[in-house]
Amino acid sequence: MNDIDNRLLKLLQHNSRCSITDLASKLGVSRITVKQHMSRLEKNTIERYSIELKELVLTQQVRAIVFIAVEQRWSQALAAKLRTITSVKSLDSISGEYDYVAHLCADNTTELDHDMDAISQIDGILRTMTSVILSNKFRR
Repeated sequence: MNDIDNRLLKLLQHNSRCSITDLASKLGVSRITVKQHMSRLEKNTIERYSIELKELVLTQQVRAIVFIAVEQRWSQALAAKLRTITSVKSLDSISGEYDYVAHLCADNTTELDHDMDAISQIDGILRTMTSVILSNKFRR
């Protein structure tokens, strides 16, 4: 990746709906240059384009993080099982007392509670610790 790629990625991370013309103007290059770089980035670097919900929408949902300790022999199967639970939005491997942290987002506390129970029933999970997210102070 070069300087144009890095600057282009930052612009797209800020606003992935920015037009090719606007991107070219902000980068000081031609539209064809932007198209070429985007094509290469989409092939090698960019996984997908996404949206970011407004804070008002996020505050209407219930979010939580679930720390998960798992027997090591079950580690590979864990991600596949958690992927089937719709409120689990991401799973990260971490260091420390717990092995993973799952980020959940549900429409209401009943759905969140149901999915947290489902997580605790997965084979190989030793224990979990959940924290409900009360508010977001900033997001990048």
